[in-house]
Amino acid sequence: MGRILVVTFVSPYPLTSGGARDIYNRLSALNQAGYEVDLIVTSRAPVSQESIEALRKLASNVWTVVRRRDIRSLLSFKPFQYQTRRDIRKVALSGEYFAVILESEFVGAILDNPTLNVQHKILRVHNNEPYLYKTLAQDASSPVSRLLFLLESAKLSWYSKNLIRRCDHLWFISSEELSELRKNKQGLLEGRTASLLPTLVDPNSFRRPSLSSSKVFYAGALSIPINQQGLLWYLNNIHPNMLSDPAYEFLLAGQTGDASIEPLLRAVRANERVRLFPNAEDLTELQNSAGAFINPIQRGAGVKIKTIDAAVAGLPVVTTTAGAEGTHFVHGIHAIIADSAEQFEAGLKNVLTNKILARSLVTASQAILAEQNGFSRQEKLLSSLNDYH
Repeated sequence: MGRILVVTFVSPYPLTSGGARDIYNRLSALNQAGYEVDLIVTSRAPVSQESIEALRKLASNVWTVVRRRDIRSLLSFKPFQYQTRRDIRKVALSGEYFAVILESEFVGAILDNPTLNVQHKILRVHNNEPYLYKTLAQDASSPVSRLLFLLESAKLSWYSKNLIRRCDHLWFISSEELSELRKNKQGLLEGRTASLLPTLVDPNSFRRPSLSSSKVFYAGALSIPINQQGLLWYLNNIHPNMLSDPAYEFLLAGQTGDASIEPLLRAVRANERVRLFPNAEDLTELQNSAGAFINPIQRGAGVKIKTIDAAVAGLPVVTTTAGAEGTHFVHGIHAIIADSAEQFEAGLKNVLTNKILARSLVTASQAILAEQNGFSRQEKLLSSLNDYH
């Protein structure tokens, strides 16, 4: 087994976000497959010693780099997400790696590290980042924020293409975005491979709570504008009509980040039977106390890992089409998928009252995840690199 260097845009531990869980599961899969893994973690704040110790169970060496959120990062012609992580160029590496896995374009600076000696350069494509930042601009809370999102989108559009050309292999989290690249940007694939590697899940982690509750649960990054807008849509259009059930309650959890969430906080305060759990690190108790999970996001890009996480936790999912992207969930079989407020409300009420339906959705969603998102997929891709020249 060769040595592999993984470079992340977020700390994979604690498991407080979909991106963290996605990376942590793939580190676990590498570890189980017998690879020697080194890890570079970039984060907004210093990584706790507890987190470092947890990651050292999966990686031989762990380096942490705190992002530089300074004026130079903002004014650079390179994307802000690249510039704040530029210090990964200074990490002193030694020896040769079989592969380096870049967790998104945000950590592209590792390819500018003069001590990196690697056979295969792999870019893990989490989102169509330029498109995602355009959607963030649409939901931005101020003209300044909107302008910054649009500027970042333009920078990423240029940078992502150049980074792809520097990599040997592209691993897409989303089949839709892989198809889009093959259809419209075929030239970028010349001389490199492009494969689908969905969010990995461990079937041993599947849970089956009782689902006897009428409580509804949501967990996601509260600071992201598109998540905020989806939650406001739910609170304004659906939540009031759910209150006729005296046992109904909306449990809302997520990381607050450093962006303003005041519009969401006002909506939470204005509505009864909404309980907010900001920055909770362990969601198990909340998940087990709920009868359904909702993802009311109205737009976005890439796979909505929160939807997959809910299915792994054993919750029936009621989501919009955007919230089901990249999961391969089919309406009525794996989840309830509805875009109008009327259909979303009807589907949610049906899941909460029809426990046979709720349990069948969980059984089917966990079955398709076990089939399509198992740990072996990553091992097959890595094994195929031996045949690549």
